[in-house]
Amino acid sequence: MPWPWQLPQNRQRVSRGRPFPTLFPLRPCLSAGSAVCGACAVGQRFAYFCSASCLARGPSRESFPGCPLGLPDSSPHPLSIRNPCALRWRFAPMNSLFAPWSSTHGASTSVMCLVMCLMILLSLPYPVRAGYRDAEAAFVRGDYTTAQRHCQSVLDARESTRRDRARASYLEGLMARNGFGMPRDAFAAWLSYSAAASLGSPRGRYGMALMLCEAGRDLALPASFRADRLFGEAFPGLLEEARNGELLAQAMVGRMYEKGYGVSRDEGEAFSWYRRAAENGSAAAQVNLGLMLLHGRSTARDTDAAGRWFRLAAQRNDPRGQLLHGMAILNGWSERISLSRAMTWVQKAADAGLVEAWTVLGYILAGSNPEHDLSRAIAALERAAGEGDGRARLRLASLLETGDPKRARLLYTEEAQAGCVEAQAALGHFLAASGDPENYPEALRWLRTAAEQGSAEARRNLAVMYRNGWGVPRSVVDAWLWGEAAARVDDDPQSTPDSPLQWLLKVK
Repeated sequence: MPWPWQLPQNRQRVSRGRPFPTLFPLRPCLSAGSAVCGACAVGQRFAYFCSASCLARGPSRESFPGCPLGLPDSSPHPLSIRNPCALRWRFAPMNSLFAPWSSTHGASTSVMCLVMCLMILLSLPYPVRAGYRDAEAAFVRGDYTTAQRHCQSVLDARESTRRDRARASYLEGLMARNGFGMPRDAFAAWLSYSAAASLGSPRGRYGMALMLCEAGRDLALPASFRADRLFGEAFPGLLEEARNGELLAQAMVGRMYEKGYGVSRDEGEAFSWYRRAAENGSAAAQVNLGLMLLHGRSTARDTDAAGRWFRLAAQRNDPRGQLLHGMAILNGWSERISLSRAMTWVQKAADAGLVEAWTVLGYILAGSNPEHDLSRAIAALERAAGEGDGRARLRLASLLETGDPKRARLLYTEEAQAGCVEAQAALGHFLAASGDPENYPEALRWLRTAAEQGSAEARRNLAVMYRNGWGVPRSVVDAWLWGEAAARVDDDPQSTPDSPLQWLLKVK
């Protein structure tokens, strides 16, 4: 049987000098992409199918009705505007190829071309849209920009499943709440969590409950009640996902066991789930597991192991992991002490938007070390204080006592009125040390308030005031009693105050 271009009816067209096209004229259609059938919701594969079927029906503009599935076409086929005669010539070989078969079986050429094009297209590879697994993988390795793009792709795709949409919404909320790859945005996080919860995701309920817990500390007790209900609803679904190997769910279950969210508190179970999630690559679980090892909770204290987990989390671009890894280097946990390397990691965490990192940076820069830089320390503490960090405000006030005493007094007073014992003791000392007798009554009031709450510093300062008779009658007995009370606090290992940086290592 001769080839189609060797048939008599085609020889004249070939002899005109036109290059012979491919047997199935799909290449021009591929360049058009989904614009050939813009209204199709079934993807690019059927867009190619539509373009082939249009060619099969003939060259006239009336013969391009659009998608063979019956959907309206938002844009005409680009080849229908160029040269309809060329289309007739291009498709003549295919008509000749199917002519003998169609005449024998009574089938039309267009239908047969449609069937053949469908068979070919089903065997061709086509672009696969990024799914939720791609977003989660990018999130786990710390590529938050890619994770955001994949999440948006999942939410925009009509073919995405309800489950994937819910998980993508939760992941977007998680990144917005923690400032991963974007500025922190609590409102956007709440909307994303709510969207995930409305799709039936336990992860969305978990995220909403966490935010309600934070709001319950500052706003109203009913928020905590609602959070407890959401945690209780989320726990069974999250536990099932965790048992099926879902990485994020394993970290969530560990936190719920650790904090007693929706389940009885069990640090042993929390440690077990954290370890499982950490070994699978969860940066959040690596941080929490390191903290449990650091404090010896439900396991023996192991600072070297804690430092190794902090390093793994830092390498995944987790801001908390970067901060704790810097502090591990500063303390010599699992690595040799290096102030410059520690500051590098703390700076990375600060640049990622972690408020506590700016506070630590200010403490380090204000200390007596080779990196001492008072102006940079004040700038870092100002930034953290502007975000409401109480520790940063206290340290900033101590640095401003000589340069700007009015600002220092204002910062101390704000923190003291908020109930901070350390700020009350510091304010009393600041007022007593001013040497102004008008400040002595207020100094005594704040020192007594802090001393009654167990502050050793406040008790020592009260002893000094009674011994010198500042604002009170001089009394050696009262001075001795307050000094003994301060010594008892100093001798009690359970009441030893934290070092300036140790407080940051507590589990939040």
